[in-house]
Amino acid sequence: MRIGIIFGQLLVAGAMATAVFALLAASGTLPTAVVQRHGPEHRDGAHHGLDGAEMGEIVEVLRREGFSEPYSLEREHGVIEAEATGQDGRRYEIYIDPKTRKILKKEEDD
Repeated sequence: MRIGIIFGQLLVAGAMATAVFALLAASGTLPTAVVQRHGPEHRDGAHHGLDGAEMGEIVEVLRREGFSEPYSLEREHGVIEAEATGQDGRRYEIYIDPKTRKILKKEEDD
């Protein structure tokens, strides 16, 4: 009986965490946290050289172009490099102009 109560509490806690995650994602505040700390390919420096506002803008550019939340964002060699999944399910490296926020190039990631 006690195990059933504990299991029920875990289910409720999981549902609450999922709801909070969904609200954060919908509000646009999640990308900063996700890009900085989580993701399938998290690397140290995955948000190197970008502040929270910039990251949010880049995430919006990627979303408009049909990409998933990026799992890596960094400023390198004068451009912003993002790694994300496209609508086709493939992983891409996307190069974005830091001033105009336009995608300069995208190539399939190996």
